[in-house]
Amino acid sequence: DVPRILLTGYADKEHAIKAINDIGLFHYFEKPWDNEAIKLVIQNGLENKTVKSALEDKLHELDHVLLQRDALTEQNEIFQQELSLAQQVQQSMLPKHFPRNGSLTFSAEYMPALGIGGDFYDVQPLAGDRIAILVADMTGHGVQAALSTVLLKIGFAPCANTSAGPVEILNNINTVLYQGLPKDLPSSIFAAAAVVVIDVSNARFRIANGGLPPPLLLKRSAGEVERITASGMILGIFDDTMYVPAEEAEMDLEDNDFLLLHSDGVSEAVNDNNELFEIGSIRHTLLDYADCDGAEILNRLVQVVKQYAGPDHEWDDLTVLGIDFKKK
Repeated sequence: DVPRILLTGYADKEHAIKAINDIGLFHYFEKPWDNEAIKLVIQNGLENKTVKSALEDKLHELDHVLLQRDALTEQNEIFQQELSLAQQVQQSMLPKHFPRNGSLTFSAEYMPALGIGGDFYDVQPLAGDRIAILVADMTGHGVQAALSTVLLKIGFAPCANTSAGPVEILNNINTVLYQGLPKDLPSSIFAAAAVVVIDVSNARFRIANGGLPPPLLLKRSAGEVERITASGMILGIFDDTMYVPAEEAEMDLEDNDFLLLHSDGVSEAVNDNNELFEIGSIRHTLLDYADCDGAEILNRLVQVVKQYAGPDHEWDDLTVLGIDFKKK
């Protein structure tokens, strides 16, 4: 690491070249030499030494950064594998197949904000030729919210094949969320949820809503969209003694009606002017594509929302679930 300067009285170039190559001379002087020139070379040698030392330090820093990058890359690969597993687990909790019924056709689309999210939907058969549909939205998004959807499944599953109504189902989910939160999860995790119970025998449905955006009923025959305003408290905040049951609305389904339930990832999407998509925009989209079947309507709605939102929009979890009704 020491800059070497050779001063010699020999004029043998061969030996000078050999010395430069073997020893790594910084400079070579033959007699007679100029002392001022030697001082300048020494100064340059010291500066070169400083630059070389600084360069070596930077190379060491770069090596350290590269090692850190490799470690982060490895950690990211492990995280991606774990995230992929979490996605598979969450997808396994969603219904793989909807109930087959001659009058009802179900369709759904789910777009989590971070590859995994806190929205949830499920369908359960009830006693007496009835079907229960749940759409819910946990507070927050990401892995934490996704883990919490397990509680929604736990609260909804016991209602299968029972005579429970939508208010009773919401009450049960509220109890599970309030009492059953794992200790490792923050106590501030709550859920907005809506439950629809459809009696297939008489084409009548009942709905209770605990904080989810109002469902919409597209009446294709009349060219109208009705907003179902049943409302109630979000779930998981209060225990049974303080929880106020949701209001319940009851309506008849007519031939060719389409019922839409959705999370606020749809209605709270904003454009470049910071304007919300809102219920009115959803209503217009339903009317624009009223001639399509339910699955196509949902696909079109998601595409319209994506086009409406600005390029820098921070997406919330987005879920849409539709039910087409046709008389046998």
